[in-house]
Amino acid sequence: MIIEGETAGTWRYSFSIGDRNYSGTVQAVLGLLAARRVRMKIDRVLRQNASIDHQSRQRVEKEVETPAPLVPPADPKG
Repeated sequence: MIIEGETAGTWRYSFSIGDRNYSGTVQAVLGLLAARRVRMKIDRVLRQNASIDHQSRQRVEKEVETPAPLVPPADPKG
């Protein structure tokens, strides 16, 4: 959601991703420019969430990784 603020050139925004809510203000003369800046903020949050999710998934995969089964050494006599 983007709405024009009380002063000229100020826009208030709010958006939700998952269970988190984000809000703030951006400075822009035109509403379209304000919308673009808010979309950039949303993209940044999504990239950060994807990076955090990817890192935690890698960490879990390392913890779950099972060692290779032990193989007895070959008999040198034959």
